[in-house]
Amino acid sequence: MQPQNNYMTAPNSNAVTIPPLGTVRVGYFWSLDTLVRNLGGNPFDILEKKGLDPRLFDDPDNTLECTAAVDLLAYCSTSLGDPLFGLHLAALQEPDVFGCVVALAQAAPSFRQALQCLVDFIPVSASPECELELVVTDNVVELRWRSHIGLGHDIQTSYHGLLIILKTLRMLGRKQFQPKYASLTCPIQRADLEAISQQLGCRIQGNASHNAIAFS
Repeated sequence: MQPQNNYMTAPNSNAVTIPPLGTVRVGYFWSLDTLVRNLGGNPFDILEKKGLDPRLFDDPDNTLECTAAVDLLAYCSTSLGDPLFGLHLAALQEPDVFGCVVALAQAAPSFRQALQCLVDFIPVSASPECELELVVTDNVVELRWRSHIGLGHDIQTSYHGLLIILKTLRMLGRKQFQPKYASLTCPIQRADLEAISQQLGCRIQGNASHNAIAFS
């Protein structure tokens, strides 16, 4: 069945629905169908195989269990032969996948306050299972994130979150924003390091103690 307004439609940045615990907004998967088709797959067949109703994606404010979301990205990566599926999905997306927090951050009077909006409200607008914090030292700031339900070591979810958070920071910081380095708690295959670093514009480390993007 072809939904009328599926995840090909950009999420509504004015959404105010709060996702329940253990879930993520399906707007977070905007452009999933495009990437699957680009890789030669059928998005509706994939959803069927994972037991997901395509009508769930009619409204970006609908929610999906986090475990099912992680499994969906992992399955797409494996079945379509793309070890960087999560990264490639984020490359097709805009920060609006985080929901109304993006508009709030853009309206903030300073970059520092915009960052605080992300920390305070991404758990409200995107998923309550995502916790962010700012760690400031003399020379660098790290925006760190982690999952409350132990999903932070999943590779495709980590790749996706890393790039979409970086794109959000670039949107807010504009030309002045330059990442110094990034880290992920999941392992990164040596063959993937160069491609990821080129996409990010900075070096990246795997098997780190925390997920983070650092900047001056």
